[in-house]
Amino acid sequence: MLRLRLGPPSEFSGPGPWRVRRAGRPFEIRRAGGAGLLALELTCRHQNADLSAVAARDGLLVCPRHGWRYREADGSCFDAPDRPLRRFRIEESDGVLWIASQDNS
Repeated sequence: MLRLRLGPPSEFSGPGPWRVRRAGRPFEIRRAGGAGLLALELTCRHQNADLSAVAARDGLLVCPRHGWRYREADGSCFDAPDRPLRRFRIEESDGVLWIASQDNS
């Protein structure tokens, strides 16, 4: 299974969220329920606009291209509920965090 290397857990030990780019793709790494981590791909599901430069307002990310609104906490989309941001598991192996390659949306 292909995975994207994130880094050591110590780089992601605070409250977050953290924005990173791996393999040319923008991600937001954030706390999931409990102590786990989750990766949201910051690419609008409408026309693939990059959302990495978008600041959240009132917990929402708004696509600059067509205005689709996403809940920052979980990536759900208000304008098209069946098109949330792609969600990926974070896995730890041998002291390194990895973004799983399979979309969990």
